Amino acid sequence: MKKFLALLLACVMVLALCACGKAVPLSDEEKLAKVEELYLNKLSDNGGTLEEYRVDKVEPVDNETLSMLTGDGFFPDATDDAIFAYVTYSVKPIADQYFNWTAGNGEEQGDWIVNKTACVCVDKVNGEFALVSDGTGW
Repeated sequence: MKKFLALLLACVMVLALCACGKAVPLSDEEKLAKVEELYLNKLSDNGGTLEEYRVDKVEPVDNETLSMLTGDGFFPDATDDAIFAYVTYSVKPIADQYFNWTAGNGEEQGDWIVNKTACVCVDKVNGEFALVSDGTGW
């Protein structure tokens, strides 16, 4: 009985130690997929102004720009998990909202506004990734 109890306690300790381990960081591909997912969520919450929308491309920020943004830059509180990217997207607004979506950037192409670009920061908030900043510039 003592051996069984000792073995059981050892298993519990091993499981407890495993639970304390750090999460595995995302790969570069997973980071860009996370940015795309969160930006699509943002576009879907458009107040009924869009008929359709899509993310065309997500590109990571180059190292020079990244070092400018973090540290003493625009995002001094960014965590090590922060993801900075450029998102190129296209939207098809409902008719009476068309001109609201032409502001900033993008090109008119029929009913669509294509090649719109956003500068995006995704970071962990309360342990979950969230879109913390997006706009036409940093």
